[in-house]
Amino acid sequence: MVDATITNDSKTEFNNYYINYIDDHQSIQSELNTLEKNKDKISKSTNEEDSCQLEVSQLPEEICTDENIRCEFECIFHEFDPEVIITYSNNYQQAYLTFSDPILTFQVRTNMNGKEFHNKKLQISYLSSQSSSIDYLKLPKHERIYMQSPPTTPPIGWVAQREELPEINFDLFLALSKLQPNEPLEILPKQNHLPAIIIHPCLDISDDDNDKDNNI
Repeated sequence: MVDATITNDSKTEFNNYYINYIDDHQSIQSELNTLEKNKDKISKSTNEEDSCQLEVSQLPEEICTDENIRCEFECIFHEFDPEVIITYSNNYQQAYLTFSDPILTFQVRTNMNGKEFHNKKLQISYLSSQSSSIDYLKLPKHERIYMQSPPTTPPIGWVAQREELPEINFDLFLALSKLQPNEPLEILPKQNHLPAIIIHPCLDISDDDNDKDNNI
């Protein structure tokens, strides 16, 4: 019988262990070899903040309308990590997976990339901040902005600009001088096939009423 008690002298690096859901011994050994070959890549990805995020594309179209297919798809990844967070793009063409451990993330990508799901081969890749297809509002670039109050004295070389005299429109004065009370005014003269525009003012009824009252 093997004593499995963990003492202080024998510290175990739990990051070197992972959950395997394949019962075939040859498949397990093959995956162990793959993990050993990619040990440097895994350790490098653990230092990245997006190493726990995957993007899944080539999803079947039915996943948008059929809730059973969507549940079946999500259950695949919940078997690897019960705490996985799954979100979708607006058109359900991509799914975004956020795992709780980078080792599980690598294991999912190794096992499920290229696997067929409802006549579609899943394409799984790491979701990096530079190649992310999610359109988040990007923060503006940091620039040094100094808020300064206006100067108390004008800067050197500044000269006050005097306002110019208003422009006199003599044509307007001429047109106004030709106006006569209760007479028609020609706005536009007749040109070729265009008719003239003439304004006929209305009579001042109040003046007529006053004249009638005075006569009475």
